[in-house]
Amino acid sequence: MRFKETRHYLSFISDAIQTYWEKPALTDYQGSVSYSFAGLAEEIAKLHVLFRGMGVKAGDKIAICAKSCSNWAASFLAVESYKAVVVSVLAEFAGEDIINILNHSGSSLLIADKGVIKKLGSNVVPGIIATLDIDDFHPVAPCSEQISRAFSEWDEDFRKAWPGGVSKEDAVYPTDNLDELAMINYTSGTTSSPKGVQITFRNLSSNVTYGQNTVINTPENKMLSVLPLAHIFGLMFDLLYQLSGGVHIYYLTKTPTPSILMTAMKDVQPYMMLSVPLVIEKIVNKNIFPRIQTPLMRVLWNTPGIGHIIRRKVRDSLIEGFGGKLQFLIIGGAALNEDVEKCLKQIKFPYCCGYGMTEASPLVAYSFGKDYKFRSVGRIVERMEIKTVSGELLIRGENVTPGYYRNEEATAAAIDSEGWFHTGDLGEIDPEGNIYLHGRCKTMILGPSGQNIYPEEIESKLGCMEGVTDCLVIERQGKIVALVRLADSIGEERRKEWVNSAKTELNRHLPAYSQVAYFEIMENDFVKTPKNSIKRNLYR
Repeated sequence: MRFKETRHYLSFISDAIQTYWEKPALTDYQGSVSYSFAGLAEEIAKLHVLFRGMGVKAGDKIAICAKSCSNWAASFLAVESYKAVVVSVLAEFAGEDIINILNHSGSSLLIADKGVIKKLGSNVVPGIIATLDIDDFHPVAPCSEQISRAFSEWDEDFRKAWPGGVSKEDAVYPTDNLDELAMINYTSGTTSSPKGVQITFRNLSSNVTYGQNTVINTPENKMLSVLPLAHIFGLMFDLLYQLSGGVHIYYLTKTPTPSILMTAMKDVQPYMMLSVPLVIEKIVNKNIFPRIQTPLMRVLWNTPGIGHIIRRKVRDSLIEGFGGKLQFLIIGGAALNEDVEKCLKQIKFPYCCGYGMTEASPLVAYSFGKDYKFRSVGRIVERMEIKTVSGELLIRGENVTPGYYRNEEATAAAIDSEGWFHTGDLGEIDPEGNIYLHGRCKTMILGPSGQNIYPEEIESKLGCMEGVTDCLVIERQGKIVALVRLADSIGEERRKEWVNSAKTELNRHLPAYSQVAYFEIMENDFVKTPKNSIKRNLYR
């Protein structure tokens, strides 16, 4: 099959700005910052003037460490179109980790929110010429005479550079650098220190090109962004892909509690939602399963005629909960619980589970509608290849990173001499090209007779049981053990009864070789990474 040539993502952005000049582009939900496409073009131009005044050059590293907001998006596009390199850092990282990342990346400028600035305190990072408050891009004292001058003369310098203001024709950005470094995305794994994934303009552009060729979006669409832009999943599909089609993006700048999220979805009415499985599982477990798992409803659910009507009403009510205009629910980041997915499929909800990783910028596999197969993560996307070696999935293509920044050892361990990236994920590919994941190589447990036991699959079942707020499955002395954090509603006097019942129910759905030997109740929350993944290495 012949695929369309990769188009530079800044070309998409430039076209969108020029075409949708007066239309809204970025808005902080319940906030004060909002940009039209014209306003975004002006902000990018203003930041370019500021960078020049500060002495920033093309190729310099500029770190963005802040919670998602419209100014995060504007900062990213300004740095990228200036031909500098974005260093993307999660605002949730500890101050010490942020400093280590700034040092490791060689960043010369930091754009941060007030929470991060407070976290860093008076620590001085060598090489950082200034820290800018992302709210207004003003410097945090102290700073050099050149930096102070650049800010004091910023407005005047902008008027000199653009005496007639920024016009549509001025929104043209460089596209001759597809194979140059666009960003370094620092992410945290559950078993290792943060690594800087190098991502080129080609990597980003291949994903945007695929998205625009697959699902065309328009200014009539609205998007509610709830994923961190510092994650490549959120950056790509809550910003770059959406903005390329002219979509109006709202950024949820507050912690997405259920009440805030439901109100925001009602107000924004998004056409698409990106989510991790945990959010969807909680919604289905709380709002759907209690209604359809009574004895009477179990019968009616599968009764011809009436069952169809009931399932349609459940689907319509769920779509209404997402704002009423949802066309695509894309789930990624981990395996979706099988019972939850079965329910979504039965009610014909517009969902799919995809597969990606930071090192693929992020998309590896995706399918939607009739092409999506139950329990799969889709098929390999355009301009990418995939194969299995000893059960491990290997990928290569235009989405894949050239390696880890200043870490040749990690790069050599991940990318072989033929350019195949070893994902560390275990899976299989059916004759039609559908990809099915089983777990991580590092977490797989070898059964007593050589069977492969995937903790993630057991955790998916256990995590949906009543009373479980978090769980982890590990091996101890040849036995499968479930570490469980219980909800407060399961009081101490009920624990023994709960454990006996839960163990019986869980093992009823597991093959004999992977059954859980015993439960261990956790008195405190699991220690997690900023990405909210449990640090498995602490519980072996």
